[in-house]
This record gives sequence, C-alpha cells and structure tokens, in this order.
Amino acid sequence: MEYRIFIGKQNQLLNYQDWNKMHFPKINSVAVLDDLCLSVTFENNITKKYDCLDFIKQHNLSMLRNKSFFNQVKVDIGGYGISWDEDIDIAESELWINGHD
Repeated sequence: MEYRIFIGKQNQLLNYQDWNKMHFPKINSVAVLDDLCLSVTFENNITKKYDCLDFIKQHNLSMLRNKSFFNQVKVDIGGYGISWDEDIDIAESELWINGHD
C-alpha cells in the first residue's frame, strides 16, 4: 500500500517514504506579530514569518481571531510544533515550508 501526503499551499505531493526521509528543523521560539502572523525561529537560527489567516480559514478556527487567545501561542515540547491549546496546533513542517524569510 502506498500513502501520499499533500503539504503546503501548493499541495506538493510526496509519498510516505519520502516524507519520512525529510528533516524539518525544530522550533526554538515563537512570537506574535500583527495581523495574525507569527515569527518562528528554528534550531538552525532561521526565522520565518507565518501568516495564520489561511490556516484559520482552512480549519475554521475563528477563535484564533481573538487576540488574547492568539497571543497564548507556545512552542510544543521538543520543538515539533506550536500550539494554543490541546486541540489547536501547527507542525514544524507546515511552519517551515509555508513560512517566509
């Protein structure tokens, strides 16, 4: 059986074996910017800006439009993603692939 994974806004197609071989840097820190954007710094000292608006629309997460809730973002243990609570998170791969330098 072969699995296929769609990633990113361009819906890049990867098979499961290729996905497992990819290495995405872990996250060191996250900071809230204006207009539902985040500044994410990775273990390799590269910082990317991630616009959460598409993520919010795609997953129907209107609660992230609440500024006080949005500001509660934190890095997950191990740097494998960021989260706001136990139900809302974004993986390091999404932030790395779709974040902008």
